[in-house]
Amino acid sequence: MGAGAMNRPVRGEATQAEAGGLCELGRYAVPEGTRVLVGQRVDGVVHVLDWPADGQGRRYHVEAGFGSMEELAVLIADYRRRAESLGACPMSGTAIERGMAMERKEASYV
Repeated sequence: MGAGAMNRPVRGEATQAEAGGLCELGRYAVPEGTRVLVGQRVDGVVHVLDWPADGQGRRYHVEAGFGSMEELAVLIADYRRRAESLGACPMSGTAIERGMAMERKEASYV
């Protein structure tokens, strides 16, 4: 995956989607395939979801309730960086295990 794919800006339409409508916020690639971050407004609240691009596999609810577009943009950027560093969807069990292993390794150096 090229560096440009991880740094795509959040699309301006993200918070202007109709209620219930879906809006792509970004994509990232992991060994299992490409995943899509999707925004959906429910009762005026923006929810961020993480779906496999091919529609096959687990979907995750990432976060909801943002005070601004800047907060949403920070979440998306951080989430994609985390996916890249873990080599997995950050919400997955694999990523959690890898993150814990990384923390144990860092703690052993202290």
